[in-house]
Amino acid sequence: MLKIQSKKSGAELTSIQYNGKEMLFQGVKVLDGNGNIYWKRQAPILFPIVGQLKNSQTQIEGEKYEMSQHGFARDMDFEEISKTENEHHYMLKDNEETLKKYPYKFELHIMYGVNGNTLTVTYKVKNIDDKTIYFGLGGHPAFNCDYSNGEYEIVFSENEDKIVELEAKLRFAKIIDDSEIDTKKVQVGNTVKVLDMEFDEEVEYTIVGTTEADITQNKISNESPIGKALLGAKKNQTIDVQAPAGIMKYKILAITK
Repeated sequence: MLKIQSKKSGAELTSIQYNGKEMLFQGVKVLDGNGNIYWKRQAPILFPIVGQLKNSQTQIEGEKYEMSQHGFARDMDFEEISKTENEHHYMLKDNEETLKKYPYKFELHIMYGVNGNTLTVTYKVKNIDDKTIYFGLGGHPAFNCDYSNGEYEIVFSENEDKIVELEAKLRFAKIIDDSEIDTKKVQVGNTVKVLDMEFDEEVEYTIVGTTEADITQNKISNESPIGKALLGAKKNQTIDVQAPAGIMKYKILAITK
């Protein structure tokens, strides 16, 4: 069974226990020259930079700002939005102190969730400014692993890149109602019959989003060259499509749902 503990300071995980065994690093019991534990953190949050700035300085919109390694979030108290045994949610919002180092208005949300033997960590940065904000974001967990028996390994999902891509697309996705689909001019969701004027051939295309495109079923993306050219066009209109072989001409014969 998986159990976690966290704290408001830095919104940091302080313990991950699996069947009673501690899986997070709990600090090296070796002192440095000043009598301090060498590294006392467990899983710091790195924001709004990851790494070290040259001379600990950056320049934004002509102004110089000083920031320590890995940013300020790990050393600040977060607001505890909610906390149950299996779900912890923290938030850091810009304030007078952060604006001296980072001139942007933001909300940084850190969420930990336990489901069975799986721990999910979710990071969310919300731009509440009236301009584009720039940031780096990272996690720095230190695991308490005994590698002598070789029982641990880190495995990344083969579909991880695809999942990230789909999540980004879903964030801006729009559900299209059939009743909203017009047949007066071409839009996403329409099936369009066209005449290839060079070869005098008729073909039908359905205009879909990029993730649904399947040329074997004549489903073409609204971002493809022909898809872009068709969007907004009307029946009997002739369109030009820029292709590698040159300009291709199509006449729109019919537009249906």
